[in-house]
Amino acid sequence: MSEVDTLELLKRIDQRLERLEAKVAESTNEISNGASILLDSIDSFAVERDKCGVSNVEKLQHLEKLFLKLTEKESIKGIECLVDNLKHVKDSFSMLVDSADEFFAMAMERNLDIEAFFMNFKKLSYHILDLFESGALNQLVESGILDSRSIDTVGALGKSMAVSSGVKVEVGPLKAMSFFFNKDFQRAMGFAMNFASHFGRRLDTKTTNKQIKNTNDIGVTNV
Repeated sequence: MSEVDTLELLKRIDQRLERLEAKVAESTNEISNGASILLDSIDSFAVERDKCGVSNVEKLQHLEKLFLKLTEKESIKGIECLVDNLKHVKDSFSMLVDSADEFFAMAMERNLDIEAFFMNFKKLSYHILDLFESGALNQLVESGILDSRSIDTVGALGKSMAVSSGVKVEVGPLKAMSFFFNKDFQRAMGFAMNFASHFGRRLDTKTTNKQIKNTNDIGVTNV
């Protein structure tokens, strides 16, 4: 290789090195600018505050505390229990939907007016709200009507009325007298007499309490 060729080769190598250095410098500037933008974004995120005045750093701290609580043994057990119960909730919801489908299917078979049904249900809801607001629901609960024995008695009365309403029998004086020797009749009469006696005492107690209340009200008014 001649001296001229060697110089030409070195010149081309030098030009390539210059271009390579320029590209490296350009890439370095881009990386530096990207890093600066990233750091500025992080600083802005850390310093910026939202409308409630809670800084993003505080949010991260709260998130860390929440994560620590969720990873506690009791929290994990609670989450597992919740996940296990989700299946039961899904099954209950499916049963509710199936029951609703059966109800509407039965309603369509019997030509039930769905609109009237919901209107009556709406009125019933209003009455229930009135019971809550007036305190009458508490009185109903404490009255003894919802006692299991009272419900059994009312159920027996309803069934007896349903059976008796379908039978029409004429009873004369002698037939009526013969009922006094019937054990079922005697049991019913005993129940009626016991009920009348106890109900009379309750009425007397209610009347006395009402009179006392009215007297106290009058006294307060006069004062």
